[in-house]
Amino acid sequence: MVSLEVVAILLSGIGISASLVYYASVLRNTNKTREAQLFMQSYKETSTPELQERAYELLSWEWQDFEDFNTKYWSDKEARSKFIAFMVYMNGLGIMLEEGHLPARLLYKMDQGGYIPIMVWYKFRTIVQSQRAFLNNPENFKYLEYYAEEMIKLRTQNGLAAEWSNEQSKLIYE
Repeated sequence: MVSLEVVAILLSGIGISASLVYYASVLRNTNKTREAQLFMQSYKETSTPELQERAYELLSWEWQDFEDFNTKYWSDKEARSKFIAFMVYMNGLGIMLEEGHLPARLLYKMDQGGYIPIMVWYKFRTIVQSQRAFLNNPENFKYLEYYAEEMIKLRTQNGLAAEWSNEQSKLIYE
């Protein structure tokens, strides 16, 4: 026969198990809510006319080499500020992606199939790499690069083109 103590122990165990399941469910829902909030915050910022205009402007820039870029854009305080602000924003999305706060699939959808970070990376890759060498800072915009690489992977998995030339970017942003 089962004693009253055994029944009490079983009920306690069931109660603790139910509490753990409930806690895990609440934690999962909280993480989903946080993910959604981060996504909407990023989406809101990405969809602003100001950010779109900045992207159009930066993607229309032309230069021959790192020195020419520095002469035309880096030496101009306003152009430099626009460049840094945009690149830091894109790098920040890459950080959120790399840290697991924003899943790649959400950013891929937000960026219309991931092409914005890819175009930005292809456009400014040689400048960023030259800045890395010049500043002796291999970390310079590394999360933008990561972001673009992750979008390239998703586009490739979906059977889509994963590279854009500067000429294709001009057609989109002119």
